Amino acid sequence: SGALFGAATLVRGGTWVQVAALALLTAICVRRSGESHRPAEAGGSAPTGSPSSPRPRRVFAITHVAIFLLGWAVLVVPYSAHVSLRSGRFVLVDVSAARTLWHANRLDYVPGYDWGITGPRVRAAERKWGVKHPPLEHETAESAAAIMRQELAFVRDHAELIFGRVPEKWASLWNPTNYLQRRIARGQMQGVQRESAAGQIIGICSTAIYAITLFLGVVGFWHARRGGLRSFTLVMFVVLMLVHAVMVSFSRYRLPLMPFVFLYAAAALCEASRCFAWRHWRTWAAAGTMALLIASWRPYWPYALMRVSEAPRVRSERRAENEAPRDPRAGIPTIDFIA
Repeated sequence: SGALFGAATLVRGGTWVQVAALALLTAICVRRSGESHRPAEAGGSAPTGSPSSPRPRRVFAITHVAIFLLGWAVLVVPYSAHVSLRSGRFVLVDVSAARTLWHANRLDYVPGYDWGITGPRVRAAERKWGVKHPPLEHETAESAAAIMRQELAFVRDHAELIFGRVPEKWASLWNPTNYLQRRIARGQMQGVQRESAAGQIIGICSTAIYAITLFLGVVGFWHARRGGLRSFTLVMFVVLMLVHAVMVSFSRYRLPLMPFVFLYAAAALCEASRCFAWRHWRTWAAAGTMALLIASWRPYWPYALMRVSEAPRVRSERRAENEAPRDPRAGIPTIDFIA
């Protein structure tokens, strides 16, 4: 499992933040497994030195954590050493986190911006905060480190602003739109015209399928029995929510959790008589969770239903952006747009 997660980190560098949480979860699950197999003896305790006694269980858990971390490090460390030597500065996998944090700090929230249909907010943030971002083609480990220091200082100095954006970011993370709708709305889906009947049907169906699946997944999770899978899902969920309380939050960032949503949705259907017993408090808790989610989706409904009459304005603004004069010192457009 450590090697598999190491491969995931090489593909998606941001997964490194989950390593410590998963190592701790591994230790907890191993210890619980040992407790569940403790031999029943007089007094309810295992003999000293047996595999189920406290000390061997602790050693067993530490061994599992060490194997997990070693498997992760075997894949990640060689690549990290190679990149760090070439850049002259420590780099774990990539330097994209600095740019992502810059976007999270500097861009104002606009409902539906998850897939950009409300219009480009190209340089409005630079005008507001007076900070320009270097172009992607000139990004280096040194410049990324400088941006990261700058943006961490911004988070520290504007804690109230960052905290106030958390509900918006969480709503964006689980919003009912998706990138298929984005491509249709931008006229990039071959054979499906923007604002056509087919486009609206696809948008409505994809939103409905997502909402129903998420509802079933929430019900299944609330009714799930205690165990390693439930604990693992909870850890992944908490880490994801904490990361995107600070970082940018688009619908694609929820994809790592969607396989678990599918599993719990299937469990809810397989045990419908238990999961939909309305006298059970867990069912009401699941219904309350979904009601909160649906309430947070309110700004996204016009986009989820593919009512995107402002799409031509988006296209014209993008054309203006492409034709804008560029500052040769910064290498980026100097034009300002207001979303």
